[in-house]
Amino acid sequence: MYLLKDTFPVFRHFQRCATRPVAMAAVMNEAPCDTPERLEDKMKNSTSNGAIVVFVVILLVYFSTARSYFIYCDDLLMYGLTESIVDRGDIALDDRYHRGWCQGMQGTDGRRYSFYGIAPSLVAVPFYMLGKAVAPHLRVAVHVDQDGHERRSALVFLVSMANAVTTALACTLLFLLARKLDYQASVSAVLAAFLGFGTMMWHYSTLFLSEPLTTAALILGVLGLIAYPADGQRRWLVLSGVGLGTAIAARSLNVLLIPIMALYILHELKRRRRAITLPALALWLTPIGIWLVIIATYNYLRFGSALEGGYFLGPHSFTTPLYVGLYGLLLSPGKSIFLYNPVLVLGLVAFSTFWRKHRYEALLLVGIILAYLIPYSLWRSWPGGGVWGPRLLLPTIPFVLLAAAPVLADISHWSQGVVVGALGVATIVVQVTSVLVPFWDYPRYVGLPVSLELLEKSLWNPMYSPVKVHLAVFLRGTFVWDLAFVQYQSPVLQVAQALATILAMTVVALTVRHHSRIR
Repeated sequence: MYLLKDTFPVFRHFQRCATRPVAMAAVMNEAPCDTPERLEDKMKNSTSNGAIVVFVVILLVYFSTARSYFIYCDDLLMYGLTESIVDRGDIALDDRYHRGWCQGMQGTDGRRYSFYGIAPSLVAVPFYMLGKAVAPHLRVAVHVDQDGHERRSALVFLVSMANAVTTALACTLLFLLARKLDYQASVSAVLAAFLGFGTMMWHYSTLFLSEPLTTAALILGVLGLIAYPADGQRRWLVLSGVGLGTAIAARSLNVLLIPIMALYILHELKRRRRAITLPALALWLTPIGIWLVIIATYNYLRFGSALEGGYFLGPHSFTTPLYVGLYGLLLSPGKSIFLYNPVLVLGLVAFSTFWRKHRYEALLLVGIILAYLIPYSLWRSWPGGGVWGPRLLLPTIPFVLLAAAPVLADISHWSQGVVVGALGVATIVVQVTSVLVPFWDYPRYVGLPVSLELLEKSLWNPMYSPVKVHLAVFLRGTFVWDLAFVQYQSPVLQVAQALATILAMTVVALTVRHHSRIR
């Protein structure tokens, strides 16, 4: 029954209507009892309103903590593709990517191309077009590197905000996924907040890399799969296919998830005795197929093969011993996913309970996690480069976190609340340091030059763990905030980011007050 308490007024109304005649309700001047249909509508409205609040609050916080400038070659190449598509109607990169430290991959025609997934660049198109329209009217500092790449500008800022939007969307989709599994709106909101502010998602919302879009797309894919067998609305199959197809177009590794998700949907339809029709499966496969055709065409135009995306994958690409990659991604002081996201420990602790409640969904989540963990443990560059945390595992985080829902839904003793609260504080502190402290200045913090020796120390030596180093810098206060208004030297941005923080706090306060009053 505690699950129904989530719909606060609906739950109380149900109790009253079940124990009190309609005539008595009229005498006591109470509202008449709702029909089951009206109660269901109220629950749907509660979920919709909750999703809107989650999205708005998280997006406002992400705007207030945005850094929004380019650091890596990855973001420059994806941005270069967006620029080419909008400005020249082409997929080849311009001359800046033929020289310097950030070069595109040479195609069969001798021109240079991005070798990353096409989806992030396509999603950035409307942000780029908006930037082109408003950038001339914004006065912010512009930084151009020695190869002519804009690292900071009004246009770069607005394009980078694409990931703030997609990351906030990922958190909202996790909220909806938890609701589909019949968890309270309060529990679902806590999960969304943990994902948004207690994991690396917060850090990567400030950068223009492919992981946030991949994560949001995968959650959409899973949400559609879980929702369709329950109510039979085929739009869920379409949305699931769109999600998985987009994830594949962002990172080709996600093609491994097609059989895993297909097995789940076929099993669920059979278990629930729904007809397994070809049109239903076609609805799911059609968006995936469209994306695969786009990817194959994009690959062929660049490198002369539908299967070649630019990484030139082969046996030589997976040369790391499995035990090394697993230890590195799970337990090492430099890249442990649990060190960078302490809240995920809740998912491990609660997994057995989640398994008992949602066995087949648990198998689906495990399949997705293993489809990432094993290949990337074998990958020659399993650390994911000189980035914050195990970047390559970012899309698995919401699925580990979802397993924590039973624990959050059934905190029956104060000691449990203390443990969850302490873990929540610890995980948020880690993320705050990653957002405020400039992580690209790590070599200066440890007093060593960039080298393979430093990389090895950062991975395996606890004294050089980036989490430890950043926490020490944060506590000393010997750093300049790595926020957009500082990097862009813009008082206007400073005011805008401050207002976004205030507005987010106001929305949260009003929401809490509203639910407190209707309790």
